[in-house]
Amino acid sequence: MGKKRKYRPRLLGSDEDLLKAFHQKPVAPRLSETKASPLPVNRHGLPVVDKVFSDSYTGTARSEDHPEGTDAPAQNFTELLESYLSRPAQKKKSAPPDPMPYQKRIKRYPPPEKDLDLHGFTALGARLKARSFLTTCKHQGYFTVRIIVGKGRHSELGPVLPDTIEDLLAQLKAQDIVFGFAWERKKKSRSGAVIVYLRQFSD
Repeated sequence: MGKKRKYRPRLLGSDEDLLKAFHQKPVAPRLSETKASPLPVNRHGLPVVDKVFSDSYTGTARSEDHPEGTDAPAQNFTELLESYLSRPAQKKKSAPPDPMPYQKRIKRYPPPEKDLDLHGFTALGARLKARSFLTTCKHQGYFTVRIIVGKGRHSELGPVLPDTIEDLLAQLKAQDIVFGFAWERKKKSRSGAVIVYLRQFSD
C-alpha cells in the first residue's frame, strides 16, 4: 500500500474568487511570524547564531559576562600566529653516540711508520729521548711508531728500560699525546719493542 497523503483543503471565504485562489502560489511565512525562537533575530528576520563570530572581525567580543552594549577586547588571530611562529625552536636532545671500542680504533692505525732504538741508553736518558721522540712524531703527523727497548740480556740488574718506557707511555696517554700502546709479542717479558699509537684522531 502506498503512503497516505495528508491533504487538507484550503478554507476559503464566501467572498473569495475560487479561480484566483487555486492559481495563486502559496507564500511561506516569514521567520518573524513563526514560533518564537530562542535565538535573537536581526532586522531582516534572520536569527543571529553567534554574536561572537560577527564581532571577532572588528576586534571585539561579547559574551554573557559582558552585557549588551559593552565590548571586550578579543585576541587577534594574526598576533597569535606571529607569537607562535616567533617563539624559539626547541631542539630535541639526542643521546650522544656510543664511543668507539678501543680495538676498533686501533684497527684504523697503520703499521709502525718510524722506529726509535734505545739500546745503550740509561733509564733517564731513554726516558728523555723517548719523550722527545714521541712528541715530535705527534706534531709531524705520524700515527704509529715503534720503540725498541731490548730484553735486558746484557744488563746485570735485568731489563730496566721496559718498565721505564711503560711508565712514560702511561703519563703521555694521560696528556693525550699517546692513544695506546701494545708490546710487540703481546707480553712485556718476551718482547723487546713496544708499538705506540699516537693520538691523531679526534674521536
